[in-house]
Parts: sequence; structure tokens; C-alpha cells
Amino acid sequence: MRILRLAAIAVLALPTLTLAANKEHEAIQRDIALLQDQLRAMQKSLDERMAALMAVVQQSVNSADKSNTSILVLETKMTERMQTLERSLTQSLATMGTKVDTMADEFRILKENMADLNSKMSRLQTKFVDVENAVKTLQAPPPPPPGPAAEGGQQAAPGAPVSPAAQAGPPAGVSAETVYRDAYRDRLGGKYDVALQGFQNYLRWYPGTDLACNAQFYVGDIHFKKKDLEKALAAFDDVLEKFPSDCNKRNDALYQKARVLAEGNQPSAAAAVYRQLRKENPSGEWAIKAANGLKELGFSANAPSPKKKR
Repeated sequence: MRILRLAAIAVLALPTLTLAANKEHEAIQRDIALLQDQLRAMQKSLDERMAALMAVVQQSVNSADKSNTSILVLETKMTERMQTLERSLTQSLATMGTKVDTMADEFRILKENMADLNSKMSRLQTKFVDVENAVKTLQAPPPPPPGPAAEGGQQAAPGAPVSPAAQAGPPAGVSAETVYRDAYRDRLGGKYDVALQGFQNYLRWYPGTDLACNAQFYVGDIHFKKKDLEKALAAFDDVLEKFPSDCNKRNDALYQKARVLAEGNQPSAAAAVYRQLRKENPSGEWAIKAANGLKELGFSANAPSPKKKR
């Protein structure tokens, strides 16, 4: 009986439960439809954003390609410009070097001419003093000198012939400056025989001038260029022995003498001259040249210390 009652209650409540279940099912379907709409909207938005992002990326890639092309073109132009500038600079430096060498030679000639001019001024001053003394002597003549017997010799008779050595001298109208300048230019032009004769004439005619030391050096230099080592060595020795120590060609003569000795297979003698050059010039250009010369000969730049005696 109780079971029947429960069955009746269930039958009566079944329509109500079915209706509630249908409503809940419809709500779930609506929620699912709403979620699907949201998903479609999100997908659409995501697709649009991805498309925009791809467009931006593509623009960046295109810009990078254009930038790379521009950089490559700029680099090529800069390289060409630098090469052009380098060639122009090299040519300019070569031209400038030639001009500097020419100016150095001209300045050297000018310096030597000034030295010769100073020498001339000194000689003129000496002559002026001699003339002044002669005038004073004429105004107050001294007593006559003693006879030949008192002097212990014989005087030359008037009209006696003069030896050819006493008559040797420069041609009329030729100055020391002209002789030296012509010889120097012939040397620069490679006319060594003519230049050698010119410097030898200068030494014979003007041995007491300031440029005589230079002329003697160039005589040795020309002999060295002509591979006449014996005469070159003798000429450089004359520079070192016959002229004062303040001769402006002394260092050149020492250096060239060492080269002559090295050329003549006398390395020990050449090394001794290099060491002398370095001793007289402890620093500077000549010290470097002397050290390099010693290294080429296989010697130490410093003189060997003497052995101690037991």
C-alpha cells in the first residue's frame, strides 16, 4: 500500500521534474551558444591582430632590406672615395717630397754661399786693415831693412822669373763662389768628372776659405761614387786631418770613411771609425747611423771593454 502511494506520488511529480530539466537544458544551451559567440569574436579579433602584426613585421623587413642596401651603397661610395683620396694624397706626398729635397739642396747651396760670403767679408776686412797699415807706412816710412848679408840670404833680383806654381790662380773674372757653385751643380747633375775638376780647382785656388773643407769632402765623395776607394779614403782623411775639428763635413767624412773601409773588406777598421763617429756624437742622427753601420758589420754598437790583466 505504501509502495503504491509512493508510485502515485512519483507519477504525479514526473511532469514537474521533466519541465525543470528542460528549462535547465535550455539554459545550458544558451550558455554554450553565448560561449561559442565569444570564442568566434575572440578568434576574429586574434586573426585581425595577427594580420596587423604580420603587416608591421613585413614593413620592418622591407625597411631593413632598404637600409642594408643603402648602407652597402654608402660603404661602396666611401671605399671609392677613400681610395681616390689615398691616391691623391700619395701623389701629393711624392710631389711634396721632391720639392722638399729640391729646397733642401737649394738651402744647402745658399748656406754654403753664405759661408763663402762671410769668408769674403773676412778677407775684405783683412785687406782693409792691410791697406790701412800700408797707408800708415807710407805716411811714416820705417828705416830701410838690413842688407842681404845681415839677413843671411840673397834677395831676388828685380825682373827675375816667377815659378809656375806662384802664377797658378783662377782665370780673370772668376770668383770662388762661381767655381764652387758650378762644381756642386755638376755633382748633383751626375757630371762627376767635371765636378771633381771643379772642386780640385777650388782647393788649389781658394784653400783658405770656409768652403774648402766642403770641397775636399766632395772630392772624396765623387771618388767613392766612382768606386775609386783608395783616392776616396785619402780625400776623407784630408778632411779629418787638414781642416779644423769644427768643419761642418767632419761627421760626413767619418761616416763615408767607414763605408769606404767596409767596401774595401776592412770591417774592423770600419767599425773603429763608426765608434769614433758615435763617440763624437753620443746622440742624434749620426749616433743612429753609426750604430746601424756597426750592426751591418756584425759588431756591437758599444766599444768592447779591455781585458783585465791578472
